[in-house]
Amino acid sequence: MAKRNMYTVKSLIADLKKISPSPKITYDIGNRLVYCEWNACLQYYGNDHPMTKNFHELLMFLQEGYEAQLVQGEFWKASDTPSAALNAFLKDRPKDFLDFQFSRPPEYIFGFLKEIKKTRTQEIKKYKKIEKKLKKMVKAEPEDADLWNQYRLVLWIIENYKEASTAFQTAKKLGWNNDQTTLVAL
Repeated sequence: MAKRNMYTVKSLIADLKKISPSPKITYDIGNRLVYCEWNACLQYYGNDHPMTKNFHELLMFLQEGYEAQLVQGEFWKASDTPSAALNAFLKDRPKDFLDFQFSRPPEYIFGFLKEIKKTRTQEIKKYKKIEKKLKKMVKAEPEDADLWNQYRLVLWIIENYKEASTAFQTAKKLGWNNDQTTLVAL
């Protein structure tokens, strides 16, 4: 990930895709970068302006929607990676929104992205330890649909999308249902 002279919505998302963000990472991006732009648009353009609406939708996706889609089982195929989820969100967004330049200095955004990349690396290490424990639990209780779903979520977070897909399919076969799951959020 190279430092840029300016960051647009499109270039920020492109850099974010290189990090393969977890819901925690997308929440932080929304909180520290997108919220400021949404608030500025709200003040300058008003609530009904398309730019304000697009930033609000991006903010809600990063802070809530991304995690909700993962937890509810919408990301279950091996091809349902963070990049695919971000691409799906950006699909059909107006060009002027995608080309909108962030007001924060590029140095700040680049520094924040480096910080988030480091956080993501640490997060993967932590979740790999959890994955080992969950794997043992799944072997001990192979008929527990919720346990298989938890295993799926951890596998997805550590970027093992193929095994996450298999674990999800097993959870579904065992009767997992997103309305009845015991897991609320990550």
